[in-house]
Amino acid sequence: MGRDAAVRAAAVETMQLVARRWAVSSKSWGPEILISDEGPTLRACLRKATTSLHDELDRRMASLAFGNGEHYTCFLAIQYSARLPIERWIEDRNFELAPPRQSSLIAADLEDLGVRTPPADQSRELDHLSAPIGLFWLLAGSSFGNQMISSRRRKLGYTSASRFLDDTRMKSYWHSLRPELEMPASDKVTQSATLAAETGFRIFLNQADKYSERATA
Repeated sequence: MGRDAAVRAAAVETMQLVARRWAVSSKSWGPEILISDEGPTLRACLRKATTSLHDELDRRMASLAFGNGEHYTCFLAIQYSARLPIERWIEDRNFELAPPRQSSLIAADLEDLGVRTPPADQSRELDHLSAPIGLFWLLAGSSFGNQMISSRRRKLGYTSASRFLDDTRMKSYWHSLRPELEMPASDKVTQSATLAAETGFRIFLNQADKYSERATA
């Protein structure tokens, strides 16, 4: 199999594995708990409400995540431009249980590739959010896909510019966040958390629209 075909196959396989991993946790991530005695957990509600957005983002990102050329540069640029304003918004509000920042790792990876960090516009749509746990869930869950992408990139021989993908802090953070996600929540909290998660996904998708055009030009 040629390199291009291998990259395409890896992208398809990774997208499929991420979808399965998101739906069913492996033993290393602990048992799956989706329904409590009091009703659906917040995690289950978030996942159900954002399935289409999540699937679309996985599809878009998996096609860019392999290689060290234009496509991978776009992958990192999307990650940086989407994450930085979210991270700043979270940091400015001093939330408890906030996720680790990863934008500096992405900036270092881009520098390794000889690329300047792209501008990251302020995302004003974040300002009206009241339940940041939806954003926390989105960022923590992204570590599933990053782990798989990193593994498949290495199998293809790509080992540079991997600080972001190899970062293990988000996996540890997931463990600390998970008890909050596995509890049922009121309709009000669920709606607010869902809005935060949907807003986060759309920030990533908006950046994917912006940079994917450059990769296919």
